[in-house]
Amino acid sequence: MASEEKARGQEVIGCDLCQEPVVHFCKKCRIRLCKTCLSVHVQEKSETPHPIVDYGKDDDDDDGDFCFCDSHPKHKCCVYCTTFDAPKCFVCSTIKHKSHKISELEHKKCELISSINQENVRLQSFSNELKTLLEESKKCMSSLSSIYQQKKVEVTARGTEGHKLIEMNVKKCHQELDDLKTDNDKIFLEQNTEIEDMIGNLDYLNIKTSKLRKSGNVKEMQKFNQEIKRQETTIKNRRYIDPAFYERKLDETFFKSYVGSIDKTQRRNVFDNEMNFPIPLITKLIEAPIVSFCIDSGFPPNKKNCRLYSIALTKDRKMWMGGESRKLKLFDSHGNLHRSVSIPCTGFYICMFDKDVVFIDQLNKAIKRISNETNK
Repeated sequence: MASEEKARGQEVIGCDLCQEPVVHFCKKCRIRLCKTCLSVHVQEKSETPHPIVDYGKDDDDDDGDFCFCDSHPKHKCCVYCTTFDAPKCFVCSTIKHKSHKISELEHKKCELISSINQENVRLQSFSNELKTLLEESKKCMSSLSSIYQQKKVEVTARGTEGHKLIEMNVKKCHQELDDLKTDNDKIFLEQNTEIEDMIGNLDYLNIKTSKLRKSGNVKEMQKFNQEIKRQETTIKNRRYIDPAFYERKLDETFFKSYVGSIDKTQRRNVFDNEMNFPIPLITKLIEAPIVSFCIDSGFPPNKKNCRLYSIALTKDRKMWMGGESRKLKLFDSHGNLHRSVSIPCTGFYICMFDKDVVFIDQLNKAIKRISNETNK
């Protein structure tokens, strides 16, 4: 850099009009002028005056926030080289970048500020949404105690109807609910912490945006413009366990399981994709399912010991069954076989259409129907 400056200092730079040693520079016309050509140039007609500065000196000595040229650190940037996409001083614009596309630095400032403002508006809008979500998340978290307490009441209500032998199962269910509440508390705390951290980061970007509005440092604007564009407006949607208590009827054979058990398979998003916070619901007690009849389909097992693949219920309460064979079978609720129809493939994906059963012929890539009377 020092050798470059020295070589440039020894070079005699000539006037753009007569090649005499340059003394002045016209910022508007972007030409170098000697003393003789200066008086002629300023008399040329122009809508605005010709801003003349001494060549090689900065035209603005204010102590404002400026960026300095990379090639000439002592000179402030006053133009913008569109070709290199970088701010440059007037020395660069008259020598190395003279043939490049040059624009006003102020125009680039306005462009960057407009882009930063637009991104900031987007992020602040998301910040407002996050604040709303945070409030709803805290409300839902505060209601967890009453929800899980209600679950305990349901469990206890069933326990009081039984025998002392089921008290151990009741306490176990209580402990499971307490553990689930603790786990869900952690999930909501993690969710809230993430939202608060993101809000803090967005507030920081907002403050920095406000400072850059008053700044003239294009380098910082360029750097921050990329930073603010990288800021994501998505957050991880965690899932928490929504417990359900399944009631079981009092039965001496299964007396130990009378009170019921806690279902841990149901999970709900803290909030859904539309940013609408779910309202916690209390699952009602339901009767355990009872097997009223059992039908042997007669389908052979496959390698995974699977026999039955699909069932379709008719209006007269009969059942079409498809399984590990190339037949569809029609049974009644007592297990009596009423009909058996050969098909070209195994009985996957069957359903009813009016009174007819419909199945997918995978080999011929077709949908076929078996009428109530004949094959179609």
